Amino acid sequence: MPSGDPFGLLGTTQLGVYRVDALVAEGGFGVVYRAFHTGFQAFVALKCLKISDQARSQSNFLHGFREEAALMFRLSASLPAVVRPLHADMLSGPNQVPVPFIAFEWLDGQGLDRAIARRASKKLPPLSIKSALSLLTPVARALALAHKFPSPKGPVAITHCDLKPENIFLAVVNGERVVKVLDFGIAKVRSAASYEAGRMTSSGNERTVFTPGYGAPEQWQPKRFGQTGPWTDVWGLALTLLETIAGRPIIDGDAMAMMGIACDPHQRPTPRNENVLVDDEVERVFAGALALHPRDRYRDVGAFWDALEKAVTGPGPTASTPSFTSQPLQLTLAPLEPTASPVQPIPVAPSPAIAAADIAETPVSFHVVADPSFAAHPPRFEPTPGTSAIAVRTSESWVLCVASVLLGGVLLVANQMYAGKTGDVLAFGPIRITWVAGGLVLGGMLSAVRKLTRISGTTV
Repeated sequence: MPSGDPFGLLGTTQLGVYRVDALVAEGGFGVVYRAFHTGFQAFVALKCLKISDQARSQSNFLHGFREEAALMFRLSASLPAVVRPLHADMLSGPNQVPVPFIAFEWLDGQGLDRAIARRASKKLPPLSIKSALSLLTPVARALALAHKFPSPKGPVAITHCDLKPENIFLAVVNGERVVKVLDFGIAKVRSAASYEAGRMTSSGNERTVFTPGYGAPEQWQPKRFGQTGPWTDVWGLALTLLETIAGRPIIDGDAMAMMGIACDPHQRPTPRNENVLVDDEVERVFAGALALHPRDRYRDVGAFWDALEKAVTGPGPTASTPSFTSQPLQLTLAPLEPTASPVQPIPVAPSPAIAAADIAETPVSFHVVADPSFAAHPPRFEPTPGTSAIAVRTSESWVLCVASVLLGGVLLVANQMYAGKTGDVLAFGPIRITWVAGGLVLGGMLSAVRKLTRISGTTV
């Protein structure tokens, strides 16, 4: 945590509501404080910008600053993956020097840069390309929409211009893990139709603020490569993704060395050139995203991410499925509603690679639900092919038929033997045994005839 206090705000209450408690981060262009909003009774992040005295004295600076903050608010309201600004104004620094600031929602979690470093410190392998792709898809979705953001004057291209792992925050919101894009503070806003790769802006007052390790060639050498635009975010996101799967910074060193790597036409910072094994198609997509000249790159993040998803996961969407750029994917998985089924949910464990870094999405539970039609239409018995259905169901009645005929025959034979010896017939009182025997034989034979008749007319 930084030890200094460049603006002298610690322990003060600003604008009557911001109690500045701690300094949490400091970079080349700003300082982030943790403050307590006494009205909301909640913590917020105050980002105070480091600007020159000349810029601070310009009459139109505050107006432009507030306009950009308002646009960022509308952008974050449409895109949950963008951190939300709450207030933009001037604070009173030491000697009453005005300090421009933006108050943001406070997020608990860690930056992607720290998550990558944490894995490396634990000797864990970097995330796989599939895991990293899943992790950063909300970021790509937000940027793709920002590059074609609707406004009263028509679509505008809002470009971040400083994408890096430090500006991708892995937060916990309401118990769920979400990914947030930070620091649109140096974003460039222009009519979407006015961007053209390789052209210089006519105004000539382009801001060149960027982080050297993630600066695109056009940020290093605008006169050679032209203005920044959506393709600049393609570079930043591709380099961030590459760092995630490599587990280390890709462009490092002093400023001149980093510019040399970014602008070297003979050695591009692609996965294979950084000793990261990927498929041929994935390497080709990265080469297109990290091309030296903007005109050779993917024009915006939507086109880049579509190509990368296709290369990593296989064939792209069919004609009946809208593409990423035409209709962004809905990435939030809503919890499944409980069912009346007695079957318990089966928990699915997260990918070990992501779980180890504590940056996986909340595990999803799949519920096995009984078919409601089962009770109304229970399964029916189906006979084995080639077997008579009647024979299967009535095999026991054939035994009765045969037993009846045999018993009747035995009784008739016994009656004949008795008559030969005594000259009389067997009888039980007035009932003669021949009547019973004849009835058994005749009944058994008639029953057998009926069954044979049914079988001959049955199709199985």
